[in-house]
Amino acid sequence: MGDNSQRRHDPFRFPNPFYPSNYANIVPLSLSPFTEIGQALLHRHETLVKEHDNTLIENEETKASFQRQLASKKQEIQSLQQLAEHMGLANRELQEDRDRANLKALTIDLETTQARLTNAVAESEARGNEIDKLGVFKIMVKAGMEKEEGLRTKVNFVEG
Repeated sequence: MGDNSQRRHDPFRFPNPFYPSNYANIVPLSLSPFTEIGQALLHRHETLVKEHDNTLIENEETKASFQRQLASKKQEIQSLQQLAEHMGLANRELQEDRDRANLKALTIDLETTQARLTNAVAESEARGNEIDKLGVFKIMVKAGMEKEEGLRTKVNFVEG
């Protein structure tokens, strides 16, 4: 039993089928590949840690870059919204100016039309007066013609 307890504590006492049982030969043969594997794993671990650190740094830089871009885009959006408000105000002012100009043009057209209508009414009244005068003259001419006819008849009767 003492021999078994000693085997549990001494790892080189455990029989290994891949290496000879001579202790002098086992130590150099068995530690060399493990040392190389350990060195390779350590190197790989250090490489991965560096890559991870670089990735974290790149991620932080990327995040900072995106945050700067986001802030810039937010500022652009705010500027564009202000520009849109100014454009809306300018558009309303322009429309009001156009409406005023159209109203002024319509007022001028209305005044011109009213003046023409006033002239046409005055001309119509003048023609109506002329027609009335012509009607009176026509009546007078008719009366004169009837009188002349009556006088001719009398002259013909006296002469005849």
